[in-house]
Amino acid sequence: MRLNSQLISLAKRVWRLIPATARAWFWRHEPDFYLARSARSAPAGAPIVIAGLFRSATGIGASARSTYRALKAAGLNPIAVDITETSLAADIESDVPLSPMPQTRHGTLLLQLNAPEARHALRALGLFRGSAWRIIGYWAWELEVFPAGWSRTFHHFNEIWCVSDFVTDAIRAHPAAPRVRSVPLPIAPLAFGNEEATDRNAFPYRRKDNLFTVLTMADGLSSFERKNPIGAIRAFLKAFDNDPDCRLIVKTRNIDLHPTFRDALQAAIGDAKNVDVFDASLSSDDYWRLMSTIDVFLSLHRAEGFGMPIAEAMSVGAPAVATRYSGNLMFMDDENGQLVKSEPTPVSDPFKVYNIKNAFWADPDLEDAAQCLRALYDDPKLRARLAKKSRETIEHHFSFEAVGRRMATALADKSSM
Repeated sequence: MRLNSQLISLAKRVWRLIPATARAWFWRHEPDFYLARSARSAPAGAPIVIAGLFRSATGIGASARSTYRALKAAGLNPIAVDITETSLAADIESDVPLSPMPQTRHGTLLLQLNAPEARHALRALGLFRGSAWRIIGYWAWELEVFPAGWSRTFHHFNEIWCVSDFVTDAIRAHPAAPRVRSVPLPIAPLAFGNEEATDRNAFPYRRKDNLFTVLTMADGLSSFERKNPIGAIRAFLKAFDNDPDCRLIVKTRNIDLHPTFRDALQAAIGDAKNVDVFDASLSSDDYWRLMSTIDVFLSLHRAEGFGMPIAEAMSVGAPAVATRYSGNLMFMDDENGQLVKSEPTPVSDPFKVYNIKNAFWADPDLEDAAQCLRALYDDPKLRARLAKKSRETIEHHFSFEAVGRRMATALADKSSM
């Protein structure tokens, strides 16, 4: 024991003699010495694994569950491996069957996490040097500039899937990027399979008071500044003031992480009686029941990688009013939604989720947003037409079946191998 203590003490002294810059380089690159690098291909019959935050109510958790269903719809047999607790605490039960990581040397891994969490996830999955797995990253990003530091993980991936063309353009801009392709998120109402999903009057949570209900959503982990619920409140009050026949639901998560934001939210609401803040993590059932209660989804985001809640609202026939910028333009246009004018503005995030110099995002025009909301309220025929087009867009191009076929084609594509 004494000898071991002496050796440890000697090792510490030697380590301190190494220049600080060299020590920093070692800790930055240390995972590269033992974590797996992607194989170029996987043999026929090898398992296909989706690793993601299956027990999280976050958007990235919902994305993993939808990816599983899309691959099942394409006739594949994916294995869902939960890695929620490598990143954060689980807050819901998964509604897809979970399995342990297969102990095989070969396979295809679809890692539905962004680059900063990738190495920790590979370690948790037991993918070390010597394994021969084809590894595909499935990434979302919300700015036009390439995210600093993400390139350090490129050598772990055979290719990168991006949730929209907006994200693809940002990732592909890096000269060292592997193959990058757009694979949109699959969307289907009531992902747990309830056939009542498309009948918005069938839900037990349906309002009985016939209020014109608008929903906006934001998560503190995703930056309240980017999601901009305060802008949504201001636009709603511009449109309807304190009209008791109109209601805005502000659905949030993790609001307690930012007490000053709660105060700012209440200040924006002021004395209005028709704005309700609802802070909670919802199961899939309750999430879709909430979606069923709304007439319009409002997203005055400053940037979106894809905008999954917008697309989900559209899938159940709730027209969207959303900023004319970024990932939501993958599925929104002037035929199926109300797009709000915006101006580019430098990224400034007091919540420090986005701390990038010389980057821009959108500043939505609140007056234009208010006019869009008012138009939908005043013209039920417009609302019905956009509802129909919204559903058709999601069903035809972003359903589990449509995106599943796209995923299956990408998995079978040998041109990137």
